Amino acid sequence: MGKKNKFITALLSFIMLLSIGAPNEVKAYVLNRNEIEVEIAPDDIIQDQMLNWVIRTSIHKTPDRSYAKLTKEDLEKDLPEIYYSESDHYDLYEFNVFVKSIEGLQYATNTERILLPYNKISDLKPISNLTKLTKIVMNDNPVSDLTPLSNLVNLEILNLGDNKITNIEPLANLTKLERLNLELNFNINDIDVVKNFTKLKYLNLGYNSISDLTPLKELTYLEDGLILGNNKIQDISPLADITKLKELDISSNNISDISVLKNLRNLKFLRLSNNSAINDIAPLTNLTKLDKNGLWLTGTGIEDKKDDLFKVINVNKLINKFKANYITLEDKEYVEVAREAYNALAPELKKYIPELRIIAAEENIARIEKGEQRKQYSELSEFDKQPIELGDFKTLQFKIEDKNGQPLSGVKFNLQTSYGYTEKELISDENGIVSHTIFDAYRYMDYQIVLVDKDKYTSNIEKITFKTDGTPKIVEVNGKPATGTEKLKFVLEVIDQDEKPSVDSSTLQFKVVDKNENPISGVKFNINDQNDEAVSSLTSDENGIARYKITSNMTYMDFTVDIADKNKYTAETEKITFKVGAKPEIVKINRKAFTGKEDLKFVIAVNGKVDKTSLEKVIKEAESKDVNKYTEESYKQLTDALVYAKTILTKTDATQEEVDTITKNIQEAIAKLVEEITIPEGVDDKTLKFRVVNKNAQLLSGVKFKISNNYNKNAVEVISDENGIVKYTVPDWMIYMNFKVELADNDKYTSETNNIIFTTGSKNNALYIKEVNGKPFTSKENFDFILKVADEDIKPEVDKTKLENAIKDAESRDANRYTEESQKYAKTILEKSDATQEEVDKNTAEVVNAIDKLVEKSITSEVAQEKQNVNNEEINTLPKTGGVSTGMSVLFGSLLSTIGAIIVLSKKTN
Repeated sequence: MGKKNKFITALLSFIMLLSIGAPNEVKAYVLNRNEIEVEIAPDDIIQDQMLNWVIRTSIHKTPDRSYAKLTKEDLEKDLPEIYYSESDHYDLYEFNVFVKSIEGLQYATNTERILLPYNKISDLKPISNLTKLTKIVMNDNPVSDLTPLSNLVNLEILNLGDNKITNIEPLANLTKLERLNLELNFNINDIDVVKNFTKLKYLNLGYNSISDLTPLKELTYLEDGLILGNNKIQDISPLADITKLKELDISSNNISDISVLKNLRNLKFLRLSNNSAINDIAPLTNLTKLDKNGLWLTGTGIEDKKDDLFKVINVNKLINKFKANYITLEDKEYVEVAREAYNALAPELKKYIPELRIIAAEENIARIEKGEQRKQYSELSEFDKQPIELGDFKTLQFKIEDKNGQPLSGVKFNLQTSYGYTEKELISDENGIVSHTIFDAYRYMDYQIVLVDKDKYTSNIEKITFKTDGTPKIVEVNGKPATGTEKLKFVLEVIDQDEKPSVDSSTLQFKVVDKNENPISGVKFNINDQNDEAVSSLTSDENGIARYKITSNMTYMDFTVDIADKNKYTAETEKITFKVGAKPEIVKINRKAFTGKEDLKFVIAVNGKVDKTSLEKVIKEAESKDVNKYTEESYKQLTDALVYAKTILTKTDATQEEVDTITKNIQEAIAKLVEEITIPEGVDDKTLKFRVVNKNAQLLSGVKFKISNNYNKNAVEVISDENGIVKYTVPDWMIYMNFKVELADNDKYTSETNNIIFTTGSKNNALYIKEVNGKPFTSKENFDFILKVADEDIKPEVDKTKLENAIKDAESRDANRYTEESQKYAKTILEKSDATQEEVDKNTAEVVNAIDKLVEKSITSEVAQEKQNVNNEEINTLPKTGGVSTGMSVLFGSLLSTIGAIIVLSKKTN
């Protein structure tokens, strides 16, 4: 428990004392021992001294906070919140300030919030039936059993951090949870139950023993924070789809692969510290919302790369302001700024940015300026799905035009809050433009812009809505994430009062039209009362107008107008509702005050004209096709056709010809699906491997190659290893790229094979090598780069050390001790004179083998006798050599000559 400065605590406690006046909410303030250490009556329902004081102080049981017995009725009163946390400052007091038991709270049946942190509560059974509870905060208590909470299904906030919990299964039914804190329990390892909490916006599981994050996979509403620091986590791939997340803590785990983080583009705070195996910044380079101070990298392999990372992020922010496939001339300045920033990057950082995003934008702008169509770059499709970088989107602008596209000036609009309060009047300028800039006071609010001059104009839209996030910044427009590129427009039509039908309050009148505004006659409608019983009917005339005169028996009643001929027609607009007042007159229409100027319409579609059975069937067949089983290109053709097919399916006035045509197109697209080659499980489909050999198939080591791609012309250098093998594993972020492998050592070698060309794709959201040299990649291929020395007169250096040593060994042998046959064998081997490395190695082995095969002569009696005679002679001549014949001497001399010739030839070839 935290030790706080006594002065500050006393001051805070005094402030709390001043604010104690909130009725029926238990608040704690500076404690008086005489008020707390009292004798509790045996029949008092709250026996814990501290809790007793908390409750009776809250409900003002006595004016001077002296003791008075608490009853069931006291707790059954309107007591929305019980709050006490002064025990966090227990060191300021010389008496017990802890709540140890909550027995008696079972009678607080109307309580919605219990906040009792920093106490000594271990048993939660007394609150097991308080089903109105929406919030429990009991962090820093000794709670171990969560079973009493199993029925509290309305809980939205639960904080039980720093307790003694090991099993969280009893929480399984708490499906309304939005915030859950279970940190510092240390021994929680099974979090399977968390998968039930699909509404969670914040989850803290730090300081536990968790290794498997699979249960978090479906928690796509997590936005405010996910705290997983200090656990036993290795794999974070289950977090791939939690894309709304703004804060993530995975520090102090065993994580090495963070590639999944590239999906979490809303992250602002990210803690990766103390994961030493993290060594790649690539997955972080497009997280453009990251706060530099909120990124923790201490204790990782990239802790010294933060500055480089944010240099790349800043360039990506500029590139994210436009989309090359949807570029307009208005984006030209953004593209120029991005190009300048990219060019200023250090070469080693450019590899993290797909330059094609800039190149494609530049090329498309050039096309537009020439009056040509934009080119669609399929390689950039993944970036088309990203939202435009907002920057500081503070100004909302919209146009006011008539139906001919002419600007309308002087048109008035109101800026209203979501509560209907008008904050400001906006007026279109001489160009028909309205601009509104938000300022610091706009914090976390919903706004709407509505037409004021409704008596002068009719509008194509009812309103424009937008939302701010308190930065201040506009984050949402018309219910969708703001991009800053919205084309907002009010199209108005002047109301001609002379032509407008005169409708008094005693008559209901509306038009009946199809979606193309064509009038439909003869459509019957029912008028139902508030009990949904038909009280009358009306039918549209030859002009599609339906009229009904209100009668005296309809006063003080609500009514609904709906189609009677539902077998023949389908409504495409909401029902018309109206209210009749004290007189037989309409006072409200569609929940708004009746003016008589309403332009009411019932848009309907005629049923049963076109047979769409086959179309429905073929759409179901198309939707059943697994995207992962077919090539991206062929499946895209199917999905494009499917989008149009669904449009025709829902089109009320579609012709049979249109239905039949699109049905046929879908069938053809299905027939043209091309199955994707499946990479066998366990195969590395991210790594390209090839051999480097000469024309004699000898492996060559130390040869340099360069690998470049269509995004980054600064090539990666790779070198063949001691076995002549080159391996290159493609980084996970390089999806949808084209690569080229070419020889870098052009001054030493020339290549007798073409360069290796390969492309990458995406399967199940993971990178893989899709094609090599135009053919599907299986990882079983044997690719060879065949090289020859650049200068034909110069051969690669040959190592002859072992051969020279073997020759010296042969020369040292005594020819008198070996048979003529074995020496002839050695001579035959040594006469070989080719000087390639392979042949030198082979001759060396053969010479050594020949030496091993030399056979020593047997010493005969004749030789022995001759040796004896030599001993008896006076030694006045050179001694004989053991009876070796003249022919043998010649042979041995030839052997030495041959060896010498090999040495000379070898040196010459060198």
